[in-house]
Amino acid sequence: MLFISILIVLLFTCVEVKIDHVAEPQIYQEYNKFIQRYGNKALIISIFRNLYYFVETIIVLLIIALGWNWSFINRGLGHFLSHPQGAIYVDIWTLVEGLIYILSNKNVYSTFLVFFLMFIF
Repeated sequence: MLFISILIVLLFTCVEVKIDHVAEPQIYQEYNKFIQRYGNKALIISIFRNLYYFVETIIVLLIIALGWNWSFINRGLGHFLSHPQGAIYVDIWTLVEGLIYILSNKNVYSTFLVFFLMFIF
């Protein structure tokens, strides 16, 4: 099931590349933006950004694993307030994350790995 979950992540990445017309992973894109914006501090900022993704991965996994269904709506709403165009994408992505959790037979470790890869790629 982990293999199927990784295939889902790769499929979404391919769709995202087609939509955004960008062939580089998100982690690399963000690092390049940080270099332009912050210069020699880009590496440190990138490390902290990925620590943020690590913590966000834990939060999302807990939301799904503990069955806090109302959080699905709150997560989309939070993203709507910060960037409306991404809110629908976040809601769809949350459903995919729930599907991946189920496909992994509710294995927290493999699901965590897949979720974290989804955040950085």
